[in-house]
Amino acid sequence: MRRWSLLLLAAVALVVAAGILLRRSWQGPSPAVSVAYGLDPRQQVDGFVAAQPGERRPAILYVHGGGWDAGDRVSGGGDKPPRFEAAGWRWLSAGYRLVPGATLPDQLRDLVGAIAAVRRDAGPLGVDPDRIVLAGHSSGAHLVAMLGAQPRWLAEAGIPARAIAGVVMLDSAVLDVPPLMRSALPGMMPHHDSAFGEDPAFQRAMSPMTHAGDGDDVGRWLLVVDAGTPSGVAQAERFAALLRRGGADVTIDRVANSSHGRIEAEFGLPADPLATDTLRWLGPARREPVR
Repeated sequence: MRRWSLLLLAAVALVVAAGILLRRSWQGPSPAVSVAYGLDPRQQVDGFVAAQPGERRPAILYVHGGGWDAGDRVSGGGDKPPRFEAAGWRWLSAGYRLVPGATLPDQLRDLVGAIAAVRRDAGPLGVDPDRIVLAGHSSGAHLVAMLGAQPRWLAEAGIPARAIAGVVMLDSAVLDVPPLMRSALPGMMPHHDSAFGEDPAFQRAMSPMTHAGDGDDVGRWLLVVDAGTPSGVAQAERFAALLRRGGADVTIDRVANSSHGRIEAEFGLPADPLATDTLRWLGPARREPVR
């Protein structure tokens, strides 16, 4: 038990480190188009390449990490847009309000609002509204996992399940929250304390593991995990087993010789093998004519 607790704490340390990493200044292309879905400045979706008239590309909607209380949609810029746009995908980056000004349910509703806005403005964005892949890193991976495993959030906003073509989780070690919270000493996980609080019922409700496998999950998943973090690998394998039990198609990509922060920082670089694997998993980016 002590070994398992230490492994969980190591995974938490990686999540916190990623939050620090995401505070740095990002370089890359400025957004070519932005869509607001609320009054808060963070409630916005950015696209980095202008759409051609009549274009309908499948889209990747990226959700940044940062421990639920930090990070910004600018981390969806850099090398990511050109790498995926060159392969035929429309790359979009979603912002959302942060803890403690917003709760985790608020963040999930924000992302549902972002998806609804992308579908509403599919024409100007050049997006196929029924072929959107959700992708996220760290805490962003936790949020997209929640939406993919509990699509009632989407249904409440009138978004059909068929609109979400897949979920890409970039190294989330927060799939089963209660044991993670029980394993830590007081004050060891400030990001998690702020996001999940002390109520075990709320922690269970905000755990993707709680909802997976009931048959209404998103149909395709890519779970990317740092191979050097045993607790993260174990959680991904448990989550994948539940999703498969419900009929989902799940691929686990165990990334060797990397780290939680490097997975995000290098994602999309020209020589990044993970981006290559992800594009292979995504499949051909068929472009649909305007209907």
